[in-house]
Amino acid sequence: MFKKLFVGVGLLTILTGCSGGGVVSLPTESYVSSIFSIDKPLEWDVLEGGDFTSNVPLQALVSFKDNVGHELFVANVSVLAEAVGEGFIQADYTNSQRAKNKESLLGYQELSVSALEIDQGKSTVEADLVRFQGKREVKDPLVEFEQLTVVSGGVAYMVLGAYIPADNVSKVATVREMVRSFVLR
Repeated sequence: MFKKLFVGVGLLTILTGCSGGGVVSLPTESYVSSIFSIDKPLEWDVLEGGDFTSNVPLQALVSFKDNVGHELFVANVSVLAEAVGEGFIQADYTNSQRAKNKESLLGYQELSVSALEIDQGKSTVEADLVRFQGKREVKDPLVEFEQLTVVSGGVAYMVLGAYIPADNVSKVATVREMVRSFVLR
């Protein structure tokens, strides 16, 4: 279990890079797959299967990366999926992810936890949204994460967004809105 969160947090770290500058509010578009859709800024880079390096976990379906970043970190959102079997309970998956977050990040602090419903076809499904912060290593900047988890049809989906909390207000809002825009088809 620890490995899966580490993989998710590691994926976000792989997507970081160096660049400077601020961010401007950008128009969005929907990224649509056969499984889900999610809104993303037009300007953000999309990384899919063939674009991933060997360090990216197999559970990663797609990642979106800002093309303007903090000097040590680039805001990003990733969608991951994991087969968990029929009857797996949403709350159990969320709680296991919360425990992994706490184990894998230095200075871990959980900021909020909320239950919500997301669209799935013509109905809705329960989901959990956890916001937390921490660092992978002491020298790293403090990163805030927005993590949406949902279990449906024997598959657990995790939408994991990451940003520097002191970054541009519109960039923080963009990541948070992207995570909340996730819809199962």
